[in-house]
Amino acid sequence: ITLKEVQALEQEPEIGLVSVYSSGQGVAKAAGNQENVTILAVSQNYLQLNRLTVEKGRCLTDVESEYRLSNCIIGAGVAFNLFGTKDVLNETIRLNGKDFTVVGILEEEGSAALNTNDLKVFLPFETGQRLLGMNGVQTFDASASDEDSVAKAEQTLNNFLRGKVGEDNYEVFNMGSLLDMISTVYNVLGYLLGGIGG
Repeated sequence: ITLKEVQALEQEPEIGLVSVYSSGQGVAKAAGNQENVTILAVSQNYLQLNRLTVEKGRCLTDVESEYRLSNCIIGAGVAFNLFGTKDVLNETIRLNGKDFTVVGILEEEGSAALNTNDLKVFLPFETGQRLLGMNGVQTFDASASDEDSVAKAEQTLNNFLRGKVGEDNYEVFNMGSLLDMISTVYNVLGYLLGGIGG
C-alpha cells in the first residue's frame, strides 16, 4: 500500500482525515548528550488525528515527506534531555547517524502519561521510512467525517484493505468501540476497588 493510495481515501465523503505512520527505536544525539527515543515516520495529519499539540515551531508537511527533507518535531523530554532549557528550534539533532533540523517541539505530557510522546521524534513519512529501513504503508489512522459516518467509514476502510491485502491480512480498529470497552473495564474496576475498600 502506498502513501498516495491511503491519502486518496480522504476523497471519500465519509472519511475525514487520514495519516500514515511507522515506528522504530533509535538514539538521538545533540550538544554532547544522547537519548534513546522512539522514531515515528508520520504524514502531515498525524499530530491532528492523535490530538498532539506543537508548543513551539510548526507541524511537518507532506511536501517535506515528498522531498525527503531532514526536519523533525521532538517531544519535550527529548528537547530537555538533549539541550536543557535552551531554545532548540532550528537546532540540529543526530538520529541513527543522520542530521535533522528541529522545526517543532511538542507540548509536554509528563512522565505519568501512558506511552508518553515526550521521548519521541517525529519525521516526515518518507524520510523516516528511509531512516528506519521500511517500505510502504503498514499502519494508518483515519477519522470519519462526522459521527453519523462512522459505520460507512469503517466499511470503506474494510473494502480498501480487503482489495489491497486480502481478506484476513488486516485489522480495522474502531477507537470509539475500544474507548467504550475501556470505560466499561474502568467502571468494573471501580466497583471492584470500591468493594475491596468498603
